[in-house]
Amino acid sequence: MSTRRTSQLVVAVTLAFASLGAATWAQNANQTSTEFYLAYRVAFDKAKPVADIRPWHSKAVQAKMDATSKEDAVMMFDMVKMLAAVTNLKVIKETKTAAGVTLSVEALDSDKKKTTGQVFLIREGGA
Repeated sequence: MSTRRTSQLVVAVTLAFASLGAATWAQNANQTSTEFYLAYRVAFDKAKPVADIRPWHSKAVQAKMDATSKEDAVMMFDMVKMLAAVTNLKVIKETKTAAGVTLSVEALDSDKKKTTGQVFLIREGGA
């Protein structure tokens, strides 16, 4: 994978996943962090406007979404969806942290090449 492609993927993963929280969309008590994240990815992949995934994000990210102009939000979300398009997504490791859980993931990128990354799930309001 080229350095440029890796950089793009890191940016996309950071934008799309680093701030996942349980604001209004609380994780089910019987649901693992992996199950929560995979459910988020289904919602993310189906989402048309960014508002479709707003409930999955932390209150801080929701505030940033609310402060972003509609035009900028559309442009940024389209870019994130394009850069974060993956298939065969697998969570290979869950690591508990003080803030929540870090998931190590692997998938195939849009060029069908294996890519890896980390997803940071944060605990908010006890969920």
